[in-house]
Amino acid sequence: MLKQAAAVAGLLLCCAVSASAGEVGDAANQAETLASDGKPVDAVVAMDEAVGRLWDRLPLTFLVTDFVTGRPGGYGNYDVRPDSRFKAGEQMLVYAELAGYGYGRDGDLFVINIAVDVKLRNGDGKVVGGQANFATLSYRSHVPNREFFATIPYKFTGLTAGTYTVVTTLRDNNSKKSGTFELPFTIE
Repeated sequence: MLKQAAAVAGLLLCCAVSASAGEVGDAANQAETLASDGKPVDAVVAMDEAVGRLWDRLPLTFLVTDFVTGRPGGYGNYDVRPDSRFKAGEQMLVYAELAGYGYGRDGDLFVINIAVDVKLRNGDGKVVGGQANFATLSYRSHVPNREFFATIPYKFTGLTAGTYTVVTTLRDNNSKKSGTFELPFTIE
């Protein structure tokens, strides 16, 4: 089964790249060859290298961004808030899954290091608040971890009833990539 999964993943990866295979396609072809030769573990390692090459080409990307009901238990382990209506002064928790970030090094460890900026816009689109370097997100691991999530707590005071949008910009301190997502919400 692992052999088939690696072969299918290799085929999909090859189809996802341009007609000229390049280094990503070459790595995927190597994984296919290893899987065919009965070396499934080596095939998975080769496929992971191909995915890593694709990863490096990604802009800083958000796979999931949503308001959540509480602190996540881990990557992909969260409960989406049923609506985006909040009481004045109520804390908002935002869950975001990232892709395409770079890695720094600290000895043998890979380091993810992301700076967070926030802006708040009212219903007319006017910026009514914000803060650069609002928070820093970091993670250290012995492997270049591709499952990284952020939980960003916001608590806006002094807002009157109405619609707003929180604009969150994440800046990757390792790759100089950045990305922005917006979440509209209502203060009751």
